[in-house]
Amino acid sequence: MQPAGDTASKEPSKDIPVVEKEPPEDIPVVEKEPTEDIPVVEKEPSEDVIINKKKIKQITKETSSDGSTNALNQLENLITESLQIYELENQKAATIDELVNSLKIVTEFLNYTIKIDPEIFGLNKDTTITLSPQLELIFRKSDGKTEVRSLDAFSLETLTKILENAFPQLVKSMRKEKDYLSKKIFFLRSATKQLKQLHNLKEGPVTESSIVPQGELS
Repeated sequence: MQPAGDTASKEPSKDIPVVEKEPPEDIPVVEKEPTEDIPVVEKEPSEDVIINKKKIKQITKETSSDGSTNALNQLENLITESLQIYELENQKAATIDELVNSLKIVTEFLNYTIKIDPEIFGLNKDTTITLSPQLELIFRKSDGKTEVRSLDAFSLETLTKILENAFPQLVKSMRKEKDYLSKKIFFLRSATKQLKQLHNLKEGPVTESSIVPQGELS
């Protein structure tokens, strides 16, 4: 009986290693299957994103029929035009400053005061408006109130009307000033030539030939 018992006890010892070896061979196979499936599961959201992008393109195509694309193009044009107008406004301000500063040199030198038509400002003729040599507009109303405003404080349209009204008067005043100065200079030159004859008395007596007739003076 003991030998039979020994053989029975040895048989299960031979089967144990066989049973223990099978699980480690199966474990890597089970572990590899989920690792291969994980990337496939992670890629599914990216496919949904692509599908969403396709849906967005389809939506934009559908909305284009409703004028949405045209509205976006008009918005882009609106922004472009707004930027150009902003740049022109800056150029306008700089140009007006340069114009006023240059004109002020002339008006201050000539010291002219010009009357401006009150209808430019929508006022009645009871209001007197004058442009000073410092290029300031002085409003004198019938009730005695006075208001002073700088020339560069007005809009471009009003400024243009003021200059169109003032320039012809400035030119007319300058021509009168030129004629006045020409006559005065001619008088002074004539008087100087006549007075030079007195200087000749020191050198010798004055003869009729040495006297220059007044009509020949230039």
